[in-house]
Amino acid sequence: MRFTALAAVLLVSAGPLSPIALAQEPATVRQLRAMLPAGATLTFERATAITAQLPGGTGDGAALENVVLTQGAERTTIASLTLIGLRPDGIARLQARNVAAVTPSGPVGIASIEATGVAVRRRPPGQTPQADDVKLSTLVVENFSGPGRPSFTLGRVTVNNWGIGRRTDGEITGMAFTGIPDNPIDAFTVARLAISGPDMASLSTALAQRRAPATLPAGRQSAALEGVVMRGGGVTLGGLESLTMEADTDAQGSGSGRLALRGLTAERAPPTAEFFDTVGLDRLDSSLSFEGSYDAATGRLLLP
Repeated sequence: MRFTALAAVLLVSAGPLSPIALAQEPATVRQLRAMLPAGATLTFERATAITAQLPGGTGDGAALENVVLTQGAERTTIASLTLIGLRPDGIARLQARNVAAVTPSGPVGIASIEATGVAVRRRPPGQTPQADDVKLSTLVVENFSGPGRPSFTLGRVTVNNWGIGRRTDGEITGMAFTGIPDNPIDAFTVARLAISGPDMASLSTALAQRRAPATLPAGRQSAALEGVVMRGGGVTLGGLESLTMEADTDAQGSGSGRLALRGLTAERAPPTAEFFDTVGLDRLDSSLSFEGSYDAATGRLLLP
């Protein structure tokens, strides 16, 4: 839908829209405006009503171009935004391209976001939102750059089946921190981090609240960390080829586990020279692996 010149001027100026302009907007856009917090504004160049196929049938939505969201000093621009099945507590499908935000901490950039099956629990006023307030079927984020120091970038993030009681799969590739202040390691990169099996929503909330997490769900859980490189002063200080952890547990919490660490290295450099002199080594290159079992009834841990 093309807006008239008058409507376009109103949108660009972020002023209040006339009743006629509001009536011409797709229903999804009007619903989105109603969901914005107090003081927030929404403008865009074009909005088109669409219908898309969903797993349970079809859903109505809208496709927006050159979107601008503002609230106070914060400003977010989105080159294209597609919303399907928007509702007060979530959305069936969301797609956004070329997202750029100005926040108090600094600029944030995201090449693309895609999410499906999103539901958000609303807490009473005054309560802090938690990671387990959110449920989603899938999430894919590409080329994320975060604000502040150190600088933080992610190549790709994928999450499947997030929520309380759900067994989550997730993967991050192309993670990099640079410009770490007041630290001998001023930069490090991670090629891949993957997790499969645990209830990550409940685990994340437990960690944020600094309490012990609940028992892991029965079945297989695994985690993998690959391609870690640490740098300082322009030279490589060390790294890690891979770290893998696996566990198989039953409903009582008993089970077996395996850990394998490969290619843990540390190089002689100004920040590490004193350590190497102390242990009498020129370089460290190590690996470690073990398997064990745990009996929840007796509290016995066995490492053969």
